[in-house]
Amino acid sequence: MSASYPEATIHRSHLRMVQAEATGHRMRISVCLPHGYESASRRYPALFLLDATGLLGVVTGIARFMQLGEEIPPLIIVGTSYDT
Repeated sequence: MSASYPEATIHRSHLRMVQAEATGHRMRISVCLPHGYESASRRYPALFLLDATGLLGVVTGIARFMQLGEEIPPLIIVGTSYDT
């Protein structure tokens, strides 16, 4: 049995679609921002996650949990994946 479910979204994330000129493939670029980013004037480190189709939500959740415990600094997570 196959069902169609709405796509899940990650809080404080943005999705952009781009087309690769060399291959013609459509790519999804997801950018997940840390809490307070909109009003901050500081710079943030970035974590780039390649082939983020199934892992972006997991990695973002773990990173945000670790930020609460101050184990890692707030960071921007950028995930790339093919458009499916």
